[in-house]
Amino acid sequence: MKNLFTSLLFLLCVYETMGQQRSEFLKEMNAAIENKKEVMKLLEKSGMLEHKEMGGLYRFKLEEIGSIKEKVVEQNFIINVYCTDENCFTVYRNDTLGTQVNNNAYFFTSAERANSFARNLAFLVNSYKTDGSKVTLELSLEENTASTTNNNSQPDKDGLDEYLDAQEDNKNKTKSAETKTVVVNDDDADVDRTSTKALEAKEHMEEIKANREEKKQQRKEEFDEKREQLKTEKEEQREKQREALAEKKAQVENSKTGNKRTKSDDEDAEISGLAKEETTDTDTKDKKNDALCKPLELILKSYASSQFKSIEGMETNTVKHINESKVKWKGARKSYLSNFRNKRTFIAELKSSKDFELLQVEYDELQTDLENCLGPDWDFTDKSNSDEYADFNGEVRDTEYHTSNSNTPTLRIILISDGDRYTLFVRIQ
Repeated sequence: MKNLFTSLLFLLCVYETMGQQRSEFLKEMNAAIENKKEVMKLLEKSGMLEHKEMGGLYRFKLEEIGSIKEKVVEQNFIINVYCTDENCFTVYRNDTLGTQVNNNAYFFTSAERANSFARNLAFLVNSYKTDGSKVTLELSLEENTASTTNNNSQPDKDGLDEYLDAQEDNKNKTKSAETKTVVVNDDDADVDRTSTKALEAKEHMEEIKANREEKKQQRKEEFDEKREQLKTEKEEQREKQREALAEKKAQVENSKTGNKRTKSDDEDAEISGLAKEETTDTDTKDKKNDALCKPLELILKSYASSQFKSIEGMETNTVKHINESKVKWKGARKSYLSNFRNKRTFIAELKSSKDFELLQVEYDELQTDLENCLGPDWDFTDKSNSDEYADFNGEVRDTEYHTSNSNTPTLRIILISDGDRYTLFVRIQ
């Protein structure tokens, strides 16, 4: 019994010491972060780390981090954090559900801050590793290579004092090494080596950016070409329908004047049929898209009259003010009302798939259907290359429809990469 009590007391001491140690790691990490609005918060019991970044909340499990790698681009230092296997980062933006991604990047203008953040994050990750594995830590500055090996070590539960002492020694050594690396003579050979790495990294980033812009421009050209082709085909089809209708009308008139024995029953039936056909010709687009146009009309009227209050259904999230929509968008998995950028917004989540090309076809068809519903008063703008996507590295297509009427909302069709999947949705606000 005495031995059991002693063991429990020892384990309690170890746990408390580990908790103090983790708090120290976290404190050092937050001290290195330049934007104090993005400081980290440790959920110690669950081993989760969370922080705010660019209007979103990032949360990830520390034991699932597999590698931490630094990249130098000119005077900027980027710490890339990767998951061991599957996506371990969950990103919450505004009122949307969490998005899973497998890595995140943290930016610093100081080598000392970047390396301090990376080292302490590695210590923190290793303190939660229970399978004997170690996080891979790679710092760009070669003078730090020797110290990173020790940083990968798992804290020894039976020798925490020695581990803490070793940690402090490593911090002092690497800080000294960083100072030497940053403050060097321009004639030193190390400067050429570091400059070469920075230049290569810069060229690589510029190449990625150029390729992305080229793809966006290519998609835009393909979209414009396809749109013009669809317009031409529709005009040709309508012209054929008008010609056929005129011919049938002429036949009826000839029949009436040439054969007076045929009385009104047959002729009226034929004329009635032609009248219906003419109506069908002028209203084909409305009937074809009736399932889309009618709900859209109700949504637009609700915005103009009550800022969507008239179509608010059951509240599903009281904190984020999310309500089901009484009006359902055609083919949507979910139709709901939420707050986006402090404005009441209708959102229809349509489809999610790993096949980008398939969703592009859906995107183009939706554009055609919407333009038939909206009419000539609406104009559109391609927002795919707008500033809001300047820091986004994935695929995106974004078309905004708008009018000059202040009582009319803007309507956007968005197709965007979401981790390894792509999501198509509509946003009206």
